[in-house]
Amino acid sequence: MNRSCAGKERKFGVVVAAALAMVAGVTGGSAYGSYVYSTLDDPVAYAATTAAYGISGNTVVGYYQDATGDHGFSYHGSSYAALNDPLASAGETFAYGISGNTVVGQYWNGSGFRGFSYNGSTYTTLNDPSAGTFGTLARGMSGSTIVGYYYDGSYGVHGFSYNGSSYGTLNDPSATNGTYAEGISGGTIVGYYQDAKGTHGFAYSGSGYTTLDDPAATGGTYAYGISGGVIVGSYYDGAIGHGFTYDGTNYTTIYDSLPGVAQTFVQGISGSTLVGYYDDSAGVHGFVASVPEPGSLAILAVGGVGLLRRRRR
Repeated sequence: MNRSCAGKERKFGVVVAAALAMVAGVTGGSAYGSYVYSTLDDPVAYAATTAAYGISGNTVVGYYQDATGDHGFSYHGSSYAALNDPLASAGETFAYGISGNTVVGQYWNGSGFRGFSYNGSTYTTLNDPSAGTFGTLARGMSGSTIVGYYYDGSYGVHGFSYNGSSYGTLNDPSATNGTYAEGISGGTIVGYYQDAKGTHGFAYSGSGYTTLDDPAATGGTYAYGISGGVIVGSYYDGAIGHGFTYDGTNYTTIYDSLPGVAQTFVQGISGSTLVGYYDDSAGVHGFVASVPEPGSLAILAVGGVGLLRRRRR
């Protein structure tokens, strides 16, 4: 197992809600289905490489790439702030989740990953005691509980939850090749696992695991985030990625047919606002997809304001 095949994870992104339209660094928006999409490109990103992964309130987190490497960011509607863990190798910090004012993610220290939490002033390292050298990756947070996954000494992958004092291991009973915890809302954790047939999403409520397979998927289903009873993620149709939402009954494909978009990956959700990233001919871009206020679609049809912009590992 080397850093390139298991490492660096997924990359690039940012954006915020429809109310944040027309701010600096946000390019034009568009309405599709019931969402208004807005692109966010960090102004210091190199060659269109920004990706949004988490959202809490009006703050979006993710990471961008520049000539020196990868850097986490938070975006508050008017400005970007870079996030660089002081223990990270230069250009090796990735932000993935946020709850309130606390950001979680991971950094590369030269030999492996370590998770972190950042409260606005202090970075705290997270390392599951069962992790091997390759390390611990923090992906999501709800309240004071952080979830993610770690690599054991044999490079096997296991999910974890951390309540601030102890780690709990998550292994989907159907998994034969790894369990990856990605998001949490209240007492429900979502992620994906791998078996001999491929990749499947899961939801874990404490009483058991539920498998999530988008019926349109032919190349795997990945659950990344949850808010209330709505789960978001992406599925593959062949080699092409598509975002989805799942309300417990129906899967809905997200941002799939806009002109120029090659692939879409929905990574996070807060209320009715989605974040993620997409590919087009120019590169990778973060996005925010918001449900418009009544009458907004009519305004958009005659001029438009809005907000949006991806990568996958």
